[in-house]
Amino acid sequence: MEFPEEKFARQLYNEMSRQIVPRRSVQLSIQGGGVQWHCSISLVERSATVHCFTLSNETPEFLTFFRSSDQEIATARTSSMESTVRAVSQWLDSDDLTRLYESFPFVDHLKRRLLSIKQTVLQCAPALENGSELKYWGSGIYYLWLRNRTRSARISYYGKNEAPDVICHWDDCELFKFRGIDLQFLANVIKRWLCDETQPSEMRKEFPALSIGKLADYYEAGKPIEGEFVDSWDHIERFYDERNFPPRPRVLDLIHHLRSQGYDRILRAGQSMFTFILSRSRRHGLRLDQSCIYFEFQSEHEMRVSLKIGDTQKEFVTEIAPSQVLATFLNQLVESPVD
Repeated sequence: MEFPEEKFARQLYNEMSRQIVPRRSVQLSIQGGGVQWHCSISLVERSATVHCFTLSNETPEFLTFFRSSDQEIATARTSSMESTVRAVSQWLDSDDLTRLYESFPFVDHLKRRLLSIKQTVLQCAPALENGSELKYWGSGIYYLWLRNRTRSARISYYGKNEAPDVICHWDDCELFKFRGIDLQFLANVIKRWLCDETQPSEMRKEFPALSIGKLADYYEAGKPIEGEFVDSWDHIERFYDERNFPPRPRVLDLIHHLRSQGYDRILRAGQSMFTFILSRSRRHGLRLDQSCIYFEFQSEHEMRVSLKIGDTQKEFVTEIAPSQVLATFLNQLVESPVD
């Protein structure tokens, strides 16, 4: 069976063989299997590797890595095979990056757009120059970070979106995000958030289009950890409420009871599949060495509760409901430090 990726890779190989190879002493190869296919071509110290993909409608997508002396210099992503071949040919001709940019707008497309956004932001907020950083994730994906002492903003592009996504943090915690359709609006928000350190309540008034949740209010009140814990319980309650599995009503009743006892302000709530987990972890992503309680729902009425604190592990099986033993486990967990 030939996958579309293989078909496009072989077509690309044939085009490179026809348009590039006759004029140069290049090394050209094709490799792959299944849906993973790529073509590689090199000439002296210049080389390029083109990975072939398909989109949902089987439109081809070519991701090219341009290298010099095995160092990645630029990337390009386009659905045009002809443009890909011409860009690779021009790169092998030892054209510099500036001329490649001029000839092919899709080369380092997202990187260049983020650098342009950076210029717009710095025109509005020049003080952020030292706190700006363009980070490369790989496969042509870049993130523009802007930071001050305690706050930050991350700007990036997702998929084929024409407008960038902006995520604003306080102490590395996401407090609000928006789509930067208007770049001047984006720059003004960044300036007020990072340069002026405007409080969330004032940001809401000044930029009513922003959706700033209640977690930001906890940060403004100086209760960031409590706010993060409460926010985690809001998420976990929505998670179980939206799933159709037999213990759902009892699980939600248990969560409501625990919240009524104030545990949502001192413990983080999370889940792995349908297992409910409580911990004292400051942030999402429980480490193996962190203390926690696991609630494994084994039937419509029964759960296994496991407590892990350091090297100590205890567990019991009970109905999905509050109990004195459960309260003892919870209070032992609460004594662990926030980590």
